Amino acid sequence: MRSPDELIYLFLFLLQLLELVQLQCPAARMVDFIKVRPTTKTPEFCAVTNAGVKQRNDKKLKECSGECADNFDCVGFNYKEPEFLCELFNTQFSTLTLTAGCTYYEVSPDDH
Repeated sequence: MRSPDELIYLFLFLLQLLELVQLQCPAARMVDFIKVRPTTKTPEFCAVTNAGVKQRNDKKLKECSGECADNFDCVGFNYKEPEFLCELFNTQFSTLTLTAGCTYYEVSPDDH
């Protein structure tokens, strides 16, 4: 049978391991996105890319929005189909263009 001191040390050791595991597993971040349109009846627009853009190929829309949500610097993203091209923006867009198959999604103001 173990002594009370050994059990206390074992318990404290297990607590430290649990803290270490929690540090290595970040919590999921929930972010709302809105499609950018001048009015609700106009088509979707695409933001013109600039120096603050990272491109990711072969991403589904859900994966693209997840990458933006996980990146605290991301303010929005272009999603282009059928190429499945994801363009993450770290700065606000300056110009929007009407581009076939492309939609710009902006982080909702309440979340960023």
